[in-house]
This record gives sequence, structure tokens and C-alpha cells, in this order.
Amino acid sequence: MSRSGKQILLLGNGRQSLTVIRSLAREGWAPIVGIKGDKDRNAQAHLARDVAGTWKHSDFQDSEFKNELLAFVAENKDCAAIYPVNGEAVRCMNALRDMLPHDMPLVLPNEAAVTACFDKDAMHKLCQKIGVPIAAYRIAHGRTELLSACNTIGQPCVVKPLDQADLVFGVKAAIVSDEATLSGWLQDSRLDGQRMMVQQYIGHPRYNAYFAAQDGRLLHAVAVLIHRTDRVDGTGFAVSGQTIEPPPILREDCEKLVHSLNYTGVGCAQWLMDPNSEERIFLELNPRLGGNFKVVEAAGVPLAHTALKLALEKKVVTPAGPWTYKRRVQYAWTIGALAGCRFELQTGAVNNLTAARLLSLTMWEALTAQAHLTWSWRDPIPTLAEMMRPLRKRPTLDRDKEGLRLLRNRIHIPSSRPSR
Repeated sequence: MSRSGKQILLLGNGRQSLTVIRSLAREGWAPIVGIKGDKDRNAQAHLARDVAGTWKHSDFQDSEFKNELLAFVAENKDCAAIYPVNGEAVRCMNALRDMLPHDMPLVLPNEAAVTACFDKDAMHKLCQKIGVPIAAYRIAHGRTELLSACNTIGQPCVVKPLDQADLVFGVKAAIVSDEATLSGWLQDSRLDGQRMMVQQYIGHPRYNAYFAAQDGRLLHAVAVLIHRTDRVDGTGFAVSGQTIEPPPILREDCEKLVHSLNYTGVGCAQWLMDPNSEERIFLELNPRLGGNFKVVEAAGVPLAHTALKLALEKKVVTPAGPWTYKRRVQYAWTIGALAGCRFELQTGAVNNLTAARLLSLTMWEALTAQAHLTWSWRDPIPTLAEMMRPLRKRPTLDRDKEGLRLLRNRIHIPSSRPSR
């Protein structure tokens, strides 16, 4: 039986947390934001006007965190649920869910789905089983296996950490375009302890499907085409995009994935797809609200509140069909785009002329977007505070710059990279 209070503890103080805070506050909830000091990325959500309070805690990986959380739950009887927002918090709470009191709901997808989603190899094997296309891939552990896997897949190829929570050379994915790039990588001994997925490079645009599901059935789903990321090679974090008419083949893939995992909760599935031929490959399924899900709320789908309702076992009112939402709603993440441009310029990925073009495009997207990921005229402080901290590394800058510089100096970006 759930608690009757109105407080909700949010874990993960990122940009999507702002959307969750504002969405829940509109429904009468009182968000309490967990903060872990300077270790947080985008750590400004706790400054939002709708925040009812904050809770300072240790890092999620620290042994003290569990005891701190249990003490918070025991002392705060008005806390109705714990709402992990980003990937780090989701992973932590999935591991701790059996240690919490039975009357404390977790806003998480079902345990089996979360566990599978964090394992890229397991998800790709599931896709093969249910008929969702994937790119050719190999698993590599350390430099020797990386060399073998890259030679087997061929160049260009993409190297990713096998675990969603990890990074390779400080990034989520990096392109190996030729033998020179690979030779440079193999000089770095840090790769000896890394578990990686080496995958065939596919230069198609990225498509996201943000969804809520219950017992393997879609309740809400929104298709979004990514226009641009904070990396000129198309990897990295999305900084602009828009809702679109969902391609039938992606609707089918999304429904297959949700059904096969008996999914209950919210998530974000990603593909690369050729819009002309509908040739597509599955990228990953994140068992959480995506970083850019603000566009989903702007398109009329209350995904943040739906996730809470599912956790509290309340009835979710659904439209005539799950893919009911406003089309052609554009979004922009201006701070992320600016930080990405600065990073690419600093690491030599772009020259001054290209950087100026990217800045112009960023300003145009900011002026024409219907949804901004963090900015709100009603609640400007979090975004302004972030803009006033130029010395703080953005999530797109919080990287291994030396490793990236090595890669950037060697990589020739294929001409078929994702484009707008």
C-alpha cells in the first residue's frame, strides 16, 4: 500500500529533472530534489521555483548512500514515492529496490526490463530473437580483442561501452574510420579493462520513441526525429529535433520490444533509419525518461506524471491510440549546443568558420523551437544559473579531452554521417 503524502523524492539532478519537477508540481505534488554537490551534471534543477526542498546525499556508488536513503524514507513519512530520473539513479535504485520498505513505491520500469536494457549485448540478442534489425557487432574486452573485432567488422565502425553507464575515451560512442585511428587507440592501456561493443557504422539519422507501457502494452508513444547532436559526427547528445508521424516500421519495432520485456514504466528507444528506404537498425533502449523528453510533454503527452501513476498503481487514462500527440513540435537544447560547439572547437574537430556556422544554427533553432529543454519564462533561474557558470564543465564537455583530441586528429568523418 502506497503512502498518502504529496512529497516525491527525485534522484538525478539533470536537465530532464526540470521537466519532471514542473510537470509534477502542476499536478499538485511537492518535489524534493536529491543533490550530491559538485559531482552532479547540469546540477541546477534544485533551483527551480517548484522545488519543495532538497536532500543532500552521497554518490550513488558510495556504500553510505543506501543507509542515507533508508534514513530519509524513515524520517519523511510524507514522501509518496522515489523517482530516479537519470541513468545513474535508475541503475542504483534498481539494485536497491528490494531493500526499501514495501510501502515505498519506486518510479522504475520492471526489474527484468531495466536489467536487460543496461546490457547492450543482451538487448541485441533479444532484438535478433524478435526480429528487430541490428547492425553487425562484436564484443571486445581490452586492446587485443578490440583489434580483432574492428578487423572483423571493418572500417568505419563504431566503438561503444558495453554497459550503458560507462564511457569509452570519455564518450558514449566513437567512430573508427581507418587503420590509423585504430592504431592510435591501441596505444592507450586504459582500454585493457574496458568491455566494448564494436558495431558496423551506419550513417542514418537518429529516431527516438519515448513511451509509457503497462504489462507489455503501449499506453503512450511519441516519435522524434533528431535533427542535430552536439558532435559533428552525429554521435553524442541530441540538441535539436521534432516530433514526427511515426514510421510504421518503428511503431512495430517499439511494440515488439515493449511486449517482449513485459515492460511497465517509461522508456526511450532509439534507432538509426534511412527515411527513404526505411532501412533501420536498433541502437538502444533506455529504461528511463530520455534527456530530451520535454518535447514529449510539449506535444501533449504527460510522460513524467504517467510514470508516477504507474508506480502508484493508479489508473492511466489513454487516448484512442498510443501514438496520439502533436506532430512537428520542435525542441532545442541551446546550452548543450553551445557547449558542444565550444568542445569541438577546442579539440580541433571544427575550424572557426564551421564553429560560426554552428553558432548561427544554434541561435536559429533557439528562436524557432516550440520547446526548450530547460528554459522557462516562469522559472528562469535554473537556466540562468547554468549560463552564469562558464567555468563549470557541461555534460558535453565532461570528457577525456586528451583521448578525444587523439581521436579527432585521426578520424575522417564519413560523408554519410547523420544529417538534418
